[in-house]
Amino acid sequence: MIISADDRERSSGVVDLLRKAGIDVIVRRLPCCDYIINNEIFIERKTDKDIIVSIFDRRLFRQSRVMK
Repeated sequence: MIISADDRERSSGVVDLLRKAGIDVIVRRLPCCDYIINNEIFIERKTDKDIIVSIFDRRLFRQSRVMK
């Protein structure tokens, strides 16, 4: 399994946890999401506050369309 992580996700701690679990992680700027698994599954990680703001400003829906 190879996971690409957006470079802005480094401070979240998720990249470090994945690497400690033995998963290959490539950190780079991703165009539309926070993580890509095996170039097939796109993941947008959101905090509880960010998901609410994303719904109200409609950013969540735009991001979903791009990832689709």
